[in-house]
Amino acid sequence: MKKILMMVLMAGIALSTNAQWNNWHTTQAISGGVGIIGSIIASSERKKAMEIFEREKAQYQPTFEKVYNEAKSLESEEKWADALDKYEEAATLNCDYGYTDQKSVTLKINSLYEKAGRTEEGPSVLNNKTTILPDYTRYRFTALNPISKGKKDNTQTKIVRVSCSDTETRIELECEADMPNDELYIKSDTYIRSKGGDKLRLRSVENVTVAPVVTKIPWPYQKLRFALIFPALPITAEMQITDNEEIYYSMALTRLSGVNHAVALQLYKEQGDAQAVYEATKARLPWDEALHRAAAEMEFITKNGIQIDACSPYLYPHRGAGKCVNIIINN
Repeated sequence: MKKILMMVLMAGIALSTNAQWNNWHTTQAISGGVGIIGSIIASSERKKAMEIFEREKAQYQPTFEKVYNEAKSLESEEKWADALDKYEEAATLNCDYGYTDQKSVTLKINSLYEKAGRTEEGPSVLNNKTTILPDYTRYRFTALNPISKGKKDNTQTKIVRVSCSDTETRIELECEADMPNDELYIKSDTYIRSKGGDKLRLRSVENVTVAPVVTKIPWPYQKLRFALIFPALPITAEMQITDNEEIYYSMALTRLSGVNHAVALQLYKEQGDAQAVYEATKARLPWDEALHRAAAEMEFITKNGIQIDACSPYLYPHRGAGKCVNIIINN
């Protein structure tokens, strides 16, 4: 490391032979040297971490194969509960080290839930069927997989049914996990609004929690089905499901002085939503000006009846489903 620093400093001195060497040059040379050394250290640490990972993967592979084979054997003997436990044990190792296709393991786990008699109180993938009503005839209109616009292609949340009656609007969704124990919640101030109409606030939820409580989805590729209940919409409406506060803080996040897109995105990923970023960083980032600008833009949007058709690049529906998804209802 010392040799590398000396080489960097010598390069800095060589470039400045025709000018007086001063403190600024020293600072720049040292900063450059430290930057290069930092990159080398980071690269070395990544290489070391990868070597440790590969050793651990090799170390636990026999355990995975043993547990996975035991699961298949127990399943063939129709010992469903024991087989389910073993598949979940194998899934834990597989999620850590990637021995086989996790989707196939998750599908196997899903298929054994009912056979094993697994139950769980409260919101859970085990209770997905509770959100599917036995009879939808009381709704004047029902659409399966409605047309959506302004919805990110990579979202893990999908609208599967919209039902409208004279008393309520019922929206059923599915959220697919992309990591073990993925978390989902709905904000209490979520609302829908027909084009040019008033905000219709969330009334209730089914098989999902309202923030700050989270619902966990145990395994990647598992889907949680849930429903959001709102007041009735007009007979023909273009509807937006949105979280107004999240839009406000997302606007402000994109306008923070000195915070570029990459940093803002990283903050969002760490905290889960833009409002959480604000709470975590308000003491150290210049939020006042950003919030003022966002408030002015929100006021302009409201006064002029502008519809926000797309999610902010910092909104991830699988972390707070039901945000900024537009669906068109023609009944």
